[in-house]
Amino acid sequence: MKAVLALADGRIFSGKSFGAGGEATGEVVFNTAMTGYQEVLTDPSYKGQMVTMTYTQIGNTGINTQDIESRGLFLSGFIVKEYQECYSNWRASMSLDAYLKENGGKSFVIVDAGMNDLLRPSLYEAFHRIEPVVARDRAAVRVDVVGPVCETGDFFARDRELPAVEPGDLLALRDAGAYGFVMASNYNQRPRPAELLIEDGVARPIRRRETFEDLIRTEV
Repeated sequence: MKAVLALADGRIFSGKSFGAGGEATGEVVFNTAMTGYQEVLTDPSYKGQMVTMTYTQIGNTGINTQDIESRGLFLSGFIVKEYQECYSNWRASMSLDAYLKENGGKSFVIVDAGMNDLLRPSLYEAFHRIEPVVARDRAAVRVDVVGPVCETGDFFARDRELPAVEPGDLLALRDAGAYGFVMASNYNQRPRPAELLIEDGVARPIRRRETFEDLIRTEV
């Protein structure tokens, strides 16, 4: 999504946004650290300021919950030159993008399916109903339903109201149909799912789930 930074002297800078969306105001300051952006985010001394990181690549170590210095975010904006979507630190539990969204008021349901399984929402924002397989009496929450692929386009729904989801719950993405499988791929080394045909109310498999061996079978 496009982002704009407008300064008081009239200069305007354009870029791309990540993290929680919306508008914010504050004093633009800078930090020259090569590491420790997570500590910067949770440093109370930056309250109400927009921090610009001068080091080029930010996000490559993700977010480690053990390194959070305070109860949450205090700065009003975070400006970087190159945001790295994929993180590689073994201590990290989430991406910088997910952390900023979660602490900016956005909640996520992360499922094991990905954009490679059903591309339509990411490709042209197709709407698919998402429902719990087993109905439970839980309060509704507004969430983004996303997959595990390291891409900002790996989502199935945005700002969707769903009954609260807990680990281990099964969700049904409705109306995927044959076109959904035709558009599926092995992107990110992910095997494609199985296909089932429902005929006269009876479901039967018509294509088995792929395995890792299927992915490398044609390699020479």
